[in-house]
Amino acid sequence: MTREAPTGWRGYRGRIDPALLSTAGWAAKEQPLTYICGPTALVETAAAGLLAQGYDAGRVRTERFGGTWV
Repeated sequence: MTREAPTGWRGYRGRIDPALLSTAGWAAKEQPLTYICGPTALVETAAAGLLAQGYDAGRVRTERFGGTWV
């Protein structure tokens, strides 16, 4: 969450980064099936971060909305 958090919010804040993915996600050795949906920049960042941590590219599913990167 990068914008103002609601009162009482105790979840993660900020942008997706390697530290967040390693803390909040499953270990790559668990071979999770992962779905990422959101704005293009968010999806690209999250997917690249998971692949960098050893996730199987065939198990990372994505859906983007909004503009595309060129």
